Amino acid sequence: MKKLLCLVASLAAMAGGCGGNGGGGGGGGGTNIGSDVPLEDFADVYADVLCDQIFDCCPEGSGGPSSPAECEATYGGFLEAFFTSSLIRSEKSGRADYRGDIFADCLRLMAGMTCDEFTSGAFEEEIEASGCSQFIIPNQSAGDECAQDFECTTGYCEGASGLFDEEDLGVCEVLPALGEACDGDCADGSYCDFGMEGEFCAPAQSDGAECFGDDECQSGSCIDSSVEGEPSTCGQGSSDICEDITS
Repeated sequence: MKKLLCLVASLAAMAGGCGGNGGGGGGGGGTNIGSDVPLEDFADVYADVLCDQIFDCCPEGSGGPSSPAECEATYGGFLEAFFTSSLIRSEKSGRADYRGDIFADCLRLMAGMTCDEFTSGAFEEEIEASGCSQFIIPNQSAGDECAQDFECTTGYCEGASGLFDEEDLGVCEVLPALGEACDGDCADGSYCDFGMEGEFCAPAQSDGAECFGDDECQSGSCIDSSVEGEPSTCGQGSSDICEDITS
């Protein structure tokens, strides 16, 4: 579930861009969240709260959407296309349940953050610690068919065709652990190392180790060197939400 929450929390950064009107006091504008967010309103309400905070807290003139309305249309549309539609299919099939009351708790927490809280690394940590990240309940156990990782109690769906269709369903599986054979994914704390002797889950590396991808690093960030020709190394990525959005 943590990976799912991180996806939802970082969709703005994936879409790119942040406009703003200065470093206001936060507080989420005045979006009416209510006690329950219907699934069909998930994308719009989330985008409203996120964009209220972005335009209150992120610096002006940093590119991206130039107004709250454009911001909401951009990120709401992105959420609708890449997340909400698949969640609706999952719930209709019975493979997962959506809890709009729990998601509303997450949004109220985000809306009530000060700018310092919102733009710092505390953003995702506070939401995870609150327990409100459990707004999707997986109903599929190991061996059951699945279309998305969030449908599985194991947190991993092997062989599904993707977000946009269900032509090829996969199977819920337990991710391979340290030292076990892998084909791209491993349990937390390890990554799939494509070596000369095959593909096996290896320990995630500490800061300063050479890397090729974020999944190889304990920090979750493989950072390109500022010196041409020097290898990328594991390190601490930006904890500033505004910087992530504009990068």
